[in-house]
Amino acid sequence: MAEAQPGTRNATLNRAAFKLGTLCAAGRVDRGQLVDVLLDTARHGGLPEREAEAAIRSGLTAGERRPRTYTGRAA
Repeated sequence: MAEAQPGTRNATLNRAAFKLGTLCAAGRVDRGQLVDVLLDTARHGGLPEREAEAAIRSGLTAGERRPRTYTGRAA
């Protein structure tokens, strides 16, 4: 988000939320904490609150439909 160009911030936030949502669905991170961190990041990136909330909700929900498999090994 910090390096996203104006006009790409919403999509960048949505992509990040999606990726983190896959971890949330796998039980690796807490959804509430993710929302807090992503909202804070979006605020610092200059996205309006409602736009950020919608992008985060959409990304997390989509990511949670595709839980990431965790093998316990480093890639």
